[in-house]
Amino acid sequence: MSAPDSEPNTHGEPKPRQLGESIPVSLNNMVPKCHYYGHLDRMLDLTFVLDLVRDSYVEIGLPWIDPVVIFRLQLILFFEGLRSESRLIRVPADRLCLSW
Repeated sequence: MSAPDSEPNTHGEPKPRQLGESIPVSLNNMVPKCHYYGHLDRMLDLTFVLDLVRDSYVEIGLPWIDPVVIFRLQLILFFEGLRSESRLIRVPADRLCLSW
């Protein structure tokens, strides 16, 4: 049902929408800098992982998961005390701080 024309609009005039403009948002900025995984990311250089596994990957074939991401997931598995890899996949999806 619509309101009668004689009643004033209590919500005010509709605001114009500018859907063409995007709003820059960084999910990483939403995690506090003092958070454990943010600190770990700043202090731990994981580039050595790529050097360790470089000979195991080829240029052609199916796309591969970044070895650094796999290593980070193993660290999360250890630090969070998770007992299964299926749980490991669900936990980072629910917690923004684990996206480091």
